[in-house]
This record gives sequence, structure tokens and C-alpha cells, in this order.
Amino acid sequence: MASTIAVNAGARLDRLPISRFHWRILGLISAGAFLDAFDVYLAGGVIAALKAEGFSTLAQAAVFMSMTFLGMMIGAGMAGYVGDRFGRRASYQFNLALFGLASIVAIFSPNMPFLIVCRFIMGIGLGAELVVAAGTLGEFIPPAYRGRWVSIMGMVVNSGLLVATAVGYIVIPTLGWRYMFAIGGILALIVWVMRKKMPESPRWLESVGRNDEAEATLREIEAEVVAHKGPLAEVPEVRAVQQVHAPLSALFGSKLRRRLIAATLAAIAVNVSVYGFVAWLPTFLVSHGTGIVTSLWYTTLMSFGSVFGAVVAIGIADRISRRASLIAAAVAIMIFGFLYPTAQGDLMVPLTGFLLVSSIYTLVTLALFAYIPELFPTAYRLRGTGFAGMCGRAASMLTPYATVALFERFGLHGVLGMVGVVLACMIAAVGLLNIETTGQSLDDVSDDSLVTGGRQVTLSQTYADFATRLTIDAIPDPVKERARYLILDSVGTGLAAVGAPWAEASFAAAGDLGSGSAPVLGYGRTLAMRDAALMNGLVMHGLDYDDTHARGIIHATVSAFPTALVAADKAGALGADLLVAYIAAMEVSTRVAAVGAGGFHGFGFHPTGLIGAFGSTLAAGRLLGLDAQQIAMAQGIVLSMAGGSLEFLADGAWTKRLHPGWAASSALTAATLAKRGFVGPPAAYEGRFGLFALYLRDAAPALLDQATAGIGETWEIEAVSVKPLPACHMTHAAIDAAIALRSQHGLTAADIAQVTVLVPEAVIPIVCEPVAPKRTPRTGYDAQFSIPYTVATALLTGKFTLDALDPAALNDPDVLDLAARVTYAIDPDSDYPKHFTGEVIVETRDGRRLAHREAINRGASDRPLSNADIDAKYSENADRTVDSTRAAHIRAAVLDMDRHPASALGDILAQRA
Repeated sequence: MASTIAVNAGARLDRLPISRFHWRILGLISAGAFLDAFDVYLAGGVIAALKAEGFSTLAQAAVFMSMTFLGMMIGAGMAGYVGDRFGRRASYQFNLALFGLASIVAIFSPNMPFLIVCRFIMGIGLGAELVVAAGTLGEFIPPAYRGRWVSIMGMVVNSGLLVATAVGYIVIPTLGWRYMFAIGGILALIVWVMRKKMPESPRWLESVGRNDEAEATLREIEAEVVAHKGPLAEVPEVRAVQQVHAPLSALFGSKLRRRLIAATLAAIAVNVSVYGFVAWLPTFLVSHGTGIVTSLWYTTLMSFGSVFGAVVAIGIADRISRRASLIAAAVAIMIFGFLYPTAQGDLMVPLTGFLLVSSIYTLVTLALFAYIPELFPTAYRLRGTGFAGMCGRAASMLTPYATVALFERFGLHGVLGMVGVVLACMIAAVGLLNIETTGQSLDDVSDDSLVTGGRQVTLSQTYADFATRLTIDAIPDPVKERARYLILDSVGTGLAAVGAPWAEASFAAAGDLGSGSAPVLGYGRTLAMRDAALMNGLVMHGLDYDDTHARGIIHATVSAFPTALVAADKAGALGADLLVAYIAAMEVSTRVAAVGAGGFHGFGFHPTGLIGAFGSTLAAGRLLGLDAQQIAMAQGIVLSMAGGSLEFLADGAWTKRLHPGWAASSALTAATLAKRGFVGPPAAYEGRFGLFALYLRDAAPALLDQATAGIGETWEIEAVSVKPLPACHMTHAAIDAAIALRSQHGLTAADIAQVTVLVPEAVIPIVCEPVAPKRTPRTGYDAQFSIPYTVATALLTGKFTLDALDPAALNDPDVLDLAARVTYAIDPDSDYPKHFTGEVIVETRDGRRLAHREAINRGASDRPLSNADIDAKYSENADRTVDSTRAAHIRAAVLDMDRHPASALGDILAQRA
């Protein structure tokens, strides 16, 4: 763990000043990429020469180009896999060697089919080189300079067009086309030798867990920079980066899909622009009657636009947003593409062509070398870039055929129209993606790219970033209103519990442990912060009448709000800060619990206590002034504190009531430790001994994508259900079904012979078994988790209230007699845990069979209680311990909390009941 934190590759590289090291990296990477471009662009001149001397037909020339692109397409995909799996060095050395050797063999081609085969192999190396070059250089360059530096590489690469055209102008007419392949192949092998000592990317090494190598590489780099530039600045931040297993499928997951689409369309637009127009310039001119020498001369003049386009990119890359630059370049291509076919004469043809080529290569530079690699996290950078490159190459493979067909039928207008349509698609995709990369660290650009099965940024860091960045204005008004009413509901249930034996015992015990001034609902300000949080969670959850998130099966408010209340009071925060912290905690607790999909219960753990500790840690950390890294650490710390056993189900013990309060207390402890520098494991959730591995064991969380799905965009708090009945939510549908049967048929105890309740299979161990104690509950808690008792009470009284949990009600002989006739069966039509379904079937003594089904439990997110219903429930609960005037004051304070200091709310809630 220590080495993971020590490496911190991204921040350490990003704070380096530009030095000789960076120039050396630029030279080594650009040299190979230049040869890639040189060879691609020599194809136009070579094809013209092949056609002129009869070595190739126009159709064979199209196959030559297409096989080049097929190889490049395969090479791009191979480079992405090899580069992300085995490293950047392994990828760029393999592809350069392959390209160089195939080029040497191509010199001796006896016929066009043999040359086409060689060209296919060269294409594999060609396609790989630009993927690795674009993805690797940006990993070394600080964000303030990255746009300019990758554009410098782009200028070197783009000059391949100029150099290939100029060299071709001299070499092809005098020595022949074979010497063009000789030049490229020999230079490639020379660069291959030079690059053997190039360092591996520390960012990649860290992402795959090779921390010792990453640290050693970073120290060598830092030592070289220090020798040139002097002492280095302090590392501004620490990022917890874990070894990742990054499956290809995750590249197409919800978090990366939009980026992949935009990158792919950008790559297609670039390739169609280059290979639908630039690469065919000599052929177009020859086909219009221009001599081959004149054709090559015009093309040479226009080729200067490839370098000038990169110079434009250098000038704007770090000054203008990447998105705006890409869109502007695409529009310029459309404008000059419209003008070029109308140009006439020895001046206007090359001048208009120069401006068109310049615009194309501004787009090439900014899109291929900067924007596309920047969109993907380190673990996926080359595969994301490679996939986009594959699609671009696939388009290029088809482009020669489309170019020939369009040129023969519509002339140059048709070819440029095809380019314009593709560019319009790219403009739409880049605009809609709305992700800016200019001047940002690669880690920041992709910090929201957490994907199922592979993580570069841990869940802890993702949640910490969410919690620290969330603002009151970013939360929709309906979400804030829902949050206030959920808090009001829990305050009401807490007031109803004040004075209960277990509450009194807990308050006395907390007092024995120490004193303080933190607010405790209905009990004053006499306890320390952690004990106050424990008490608040205990009373708000103690009657099991608080809200529930159905998919996560978690009572989240009763840990999140107690934490936020005392932390905000301690920090002197505003009520609005309290509300934001509470919502952040709710969004995380509900998502983490939903990953288990009921699995935590299956292993005997209570998510309310176990998972509530994690969400509450975010609230505590935010309100106590922790930064994102400290909050990430705090989640790792609370992993060793979180818990909550379901053993209370055996005899109705009081321990369940402690769970949310303990979660809140643990969260405050963890946050305070982290603030003081205590280090926790960064992979609190997904680590080998993290939350999911420990508490779900071999039940791999199939819903892991829900851990971050839509966070900050969709709001799980809207899916939290308010309980309409003071019993376990797993009994609610059955209770309502029983009340409906009594109302519809006027049933009495004497009428009922047998009752069968259909319930989801997963809830049977909780509310149905063991059968004997469920039929004769000894405590109110036993009763709340008993299908026989709750259904019998509902059938006899037509209601189920807190009064049904009193000792007198528990000993009612009529209820117990009927409970003995209640049995259960598995509900075959249940959609649990989405809904807690229930069906009650009554067999009467006169032979009738009566049934009522509740397919969606009342209070569920798609059958919610209204605000008026919550108000009524609050009043009914509060009236049990406070007068109506005080209840109204409390209600107003809760619903207006974001307009006042948090301490004002604490004062009102703490007044003794």
C-alpha cells in the first residue's frame, strides 16, 4: 500500500518543468511516427508511378491502398491491446520492427500482388505506430504544455507528407518507386535501435501495479530534470491508483461509451479527409490531364499545408478549448473544400489546395495526437485510441472505392461532399460529448471513467470527488425537497422513540462515557459528538419506522442525517451545507447497498449499519473540512469499523437499533483520523479484502455498475421509500393486503379458518422463520419482523400502528390465536427486491377463498407517499412525545434548514421532549 501512494505518477510527472528529458522523449516518439506518416504519404506518389509505368492498374492501386488500411486497422487494434497489456515500449518496438522489415522486403516485389502483401504487413506496423505515439507522449508531458507538445509531434508527423512528396518528386522519376520503400525501411530500423533505451510510461506501470518499476523510472526522470532545471516543486496532490484488471468489455460500458463514440467519429473524419482527398491528389491531377511531373509539383506545394496546419495547432492547442478548435478546423475544411473544385490556374489551384490541406492537418494534429488519447484513462488509453483508429482505418479501407466511384461520377465535388458529411457527424459528436481536455491533467480528464471490472481511480476516490464537488445549486429542487421530507420523517420517528426503555438505557450509557454539547434529538446537548450521533441514529431507527431504499434494502437516512447533524453543528456550517452532505451520503450508501442486491442479508449482515458507515463518512469528511484524498482515506479507515449482525432476529435483541448510530459514530471517527493524516487502504470497496470481497464473499456482485451509475446525474434519494407502517418493510404489502380483505369482506376472527401469505423467497428467513417464535413475538421488535403477528393484527383491527407493539397488544389472545393460523408460501410472481410484494389468501370457515395482492408495496418509489402523507405521519409520531406547537416548530426548522445555520436546527431538535 505504501508504495502505491508513494509512486503517484500522474501528479509527479505533471509538476515537472519542461526539460531536455521531454525533448528527448519527443524526438524518440516523433521519429517513429514520422516514418509512419512518410510511408503512408509516399503511397500517393508510388501509386501514380506504378500506374504510369504499367506495373499496376487503377483497380489494383485501390486494392493496394485498401490492404494498407486493412493492415493499419489490425495494427491499431493490436497496438491498443499490446500497449495496455504489456506496455507502451513493447508495442512501439514491435510495430516499428515489423514495418521496417516489411519495407525492406517490398523493395524486391516482382509483381503487384506481392507488393500488396508486403504493403498489408507494413500496414500493421503503420497502424500501430500512431496509436502508441499519440497515447504515450501525452503521458509524459505536463498538462499546461501537452497540447503544444503533441502538436509539435503532429508537425513532425505531418511533415511526412511534405517530405514524402518532395523525396518522391526527386526519387521516383530518377531512381524509381522501390527506393521509396528502401528509405522508409532503413530509417525505421535505425530508429528502432535508438528507442531501445526509451523509458516505459510510469503512469502505465502504476496502473498495472508495477509500482517498484514505476518508482524507479520516476526517480530517474526526476533526477534528470533536477540536473537540468534544479529542485522540483512539491507534489500538489496524492492520487490512490490501484492495480487494475481492465477488460475490453468495459471500454463499451456506460462510462466510456460516449467518449468512445466521439473518438471514433473524430478518427473516421480525419482518415476520410486525408485518404479521401490528400492521398489521391496526384491521381486526381493526372486523371484531369496534368502530367505526372506537374502533378507531383502541385502536390508538393500543397503539401506544405500539412506542416502549416500543425503550426496552427501548436499556436492554439493550449490557448483555445480542444472542442472549439476541432470544430473550427472541420468548418474550415468544409469551406475550402467547397472552393477548391472551382480553382483555376497555376496559382489558385495550389493556393486553395494549400489552405484546404492546412485545415485538414490542423484537425489531424488536434484530433489524432491530442484529443482522442486524452479522453481515456491510462488503463484503457491505447485500446480506446486503438479502437477509434481501427474504425478510422476501416473507413479508410472503404474510402478508396468510394473516392473512385464518386470521382468518376461527380468529380471532385462528390469526393469533397463525402468528406463534408463525415466532418458534420464529428462536429455533432464532439459538441454533444462536452468534455474539455485543454490544460487538464490526464487523471482529471478521465476521473469519471470508472468502469465495471477495471478501475484506474478507486471507488473511494470517485465517491470522495463526488462528495467534495457537489454543490447546493447542482442538486435539482425536487431532490432537495425530497431530502428535507425524508429527514422530517426520520425526526418524527425519532421523537416517537424518546423515552423508550432501550433509548433511556443508551442515553444513560452514553453519559457514562463522557459529556459534550452536541445535539441529541429530544435529549438536549450533553453528549460528545460521536455519542450524540450514535443516540440520534438509535432513536430514529429504533422503532423500525424509518425510510428504506428498496434495491439496497438499507435505511440510509438514519446514519446519514445523524452524522451530518452533529458534524455540521461542530463545524459551524450552514444548514445548506448539512443538506448537501446528507444528500451525498445518501447517494453513495444507496448505490453501494444496491450492489449487494440483498446479498449482505444473505450472509447475516445488516446493510443499514454496514453500508451506512461508508456514505456517512462522506458527509462527515465534507463537513469537517477534509479534502478529496482525505475522504478517500477515511473510507478505507471505516472499512475496519463497519458492521452489523442480524443475530438480533433470533430473539428480538436491541442491537439492531444501534447499527445506524454506530455507523455514524464510526464515520466521524474515520473522518477525524483521516484529517490528521491517518492512512487507510485506498481500495475500500473493490480490494482483495475490501467490502465486497468480505461481505459478499463468493457472490460476485453482478450489479457492480450500480456503484457509480449516474452519480451526480440521477438521484437515488428519489427511490427511497417512506414507511407507511411501523414494521419491517418486508411485511408491508401483506399488512395492507390483510387490511383490504377485512375492509372488503367484513372479516372477523371467527370467520377465518386459515391464512396463507405469499412472500418473496429471500425474506422468509427474516420475517417468516422460525415459525413458532414468529407466531408468538416476545418484544415489539420481534413483532415488527413477524408475518404471522402483523397480518393477524391487521385482519383483526384493520390497522397496524405503534400501539400494536405495546406489551398489552403482544399478549392479546385473539391476535395470538389467529397468528397461529397464519402460514406462508413463496410468491412465484415477486419482483423482489424492486418491490416487496405480498399476497394474503384467507380460507373462511364457510368455504370461501378470499385473496388480495399488493404487487407494489405502498411507499415504494413508484407508489410513493406524498408530502402530505409524510406530514401526517410526522405529526402522528411527534404527537406521542411533544405538543403540537413544538412539533410545528420542528417541522418548520427541518423544511427550512438550508436557510439557517445548522446549529439552529440542532438547538430546536435537542430540546427535551
